[in-house]
Amino acid sequence: MNGIAQLNWSLRVAWNARRTLGPKVNCYYLGHHKCATNWIRRFLWHVCELTRFNYEVHGGDQSSNISLPDRRYTFYLYVNSNPQHLDSVPEECPGFHLFRDPRDVLISDYYSRRYSHRVEHGWAQDLRECLNTSSLEDGLLHMLDHTAYYKQIEGWRFGGRPNILEVKYEDLLNDERRVFGKILQHLQIGLPENHLRKIIARCSFKVLSGGRERGQEDPTHHFRKGVAGNWKEYFSRFDSVQRAFYSRYGHLLPALGYE
Repeated sequence: MNGIAQLNWSLRVAWNARRTLGPKVNCYYLGHHKCATNWIRRFLWHVCELTRFNYEVHGGDQSSNISLPDRRYTFYLYVNSNPQHLDSVPEECPGFHLFRDPRDVLISDYYSRRYSHRVEHGWAQDLRECLNTSSLEDGLLHMLDHTAYYKQIEGWRFGGRPNILEVKYEDLLNDERRVFGKILQHLQIGLPENHLRKIIARCSFKVLSGGRERGQEDPTHHFRKGVAGNWKEYFSRFDSVQRAFYSRYGHLLPALGYE
């Protein structure tokens, strides 16, 4: 039995012994492109295994979906959500929405599209070729037209849905244990403390990046750096990028609570 399988088995035994269940309704995750999607997906997959939830991804890779007839409820993951997805969540179902500083999203998406993101369509291959034959400055300017996050978050209705917990990516980075605990509390999932910590450790940046600590950068890896505020370095280097971003998307910053 490998490490992950052993963890799942031991946690499931402990969970069954406690006979503690999650909420008797479906749950929802609303995320966006380049907002810790893979990190959150892995965390929620373990949670769903423990709570006997089905696990259903929309708008992204579905290879890890769980759909078993003996599981009555489902955790729906909208990994590229927009305001219409928010409106579709039933009021009686708990969920959480994770968002990120749109300036950092630009930097993250640039490196992802250039090196590590899966290329499944012709336009994605064309974009990668463009970024690899352009200067860093020109590539960042080009990505202002191709970063999906800006369209996804535009018009988001913050605070209008008490069943949806709003979570900043930066807060999650600063204190994983506290914020993941807050998310589970909102979802009415009572995960034992020691098992929550084990899952968090299994989903850590060091594990996902292949051994690097946060801040140690590998620009070609999908888990590139694992820090917040990286945009400052690039905006200070390239005034053209800073001006273009604020001209087009500066209005998002106060709406999201970043200015």
